[in-house]
Amino acid sequence: MININLMITVWELSASKKEVSTVTIGQWGIGKSLTWVDCFEPSSVELEAVSRRTGIDISILSESIDPSKRPHVATLDGYSRIIFRALYEEEGKLHTAPVGIFLFKKDIITIHDKH
Repeated sequence: MININLMITVWELSASKKEVSTVTIGQWGIGKSLTWVDCFEPSSVELEAVSRRTGIDISILSESIDPSKRPHVATLDGYSRIIFRALYEEEGKLHTAPVGIFLFKKDIITIHDKH
C-alpha cells in the first residue's frame, strides 16, 4: 500500500455526490469517483507514487513542472495533459511557473511548485 501524504492532497466526491472528503493516495480509487489529486512541490517519491497509481511515466509527471517546458495540450493514452504557466508574485515582482494538469475520465491531477 502506498502511504505518501507529504505534499499530495486527494479530494474525492462521495458516491452520494453530497460531500467531498480527503483520502490518502493509497486510498484513492482511481476512476471510481470524481477525484482531484493536487501535488504541491512533489518529491520524486511522491511522483513515483502517482506514477504507479496512474500508469503515467514519472518523466512525464516531472517535466510538467520543468521551468523550461513550454505550455501545451496533448491527448495521450487514456488521459489529456495540459501544461500552462501560472502567474505568481514574489518580492513585489511577477513571475510565471509551470503547472501540469492531467485529465482522466473521473480524475484530475494537478502538479505545481508555487502557490
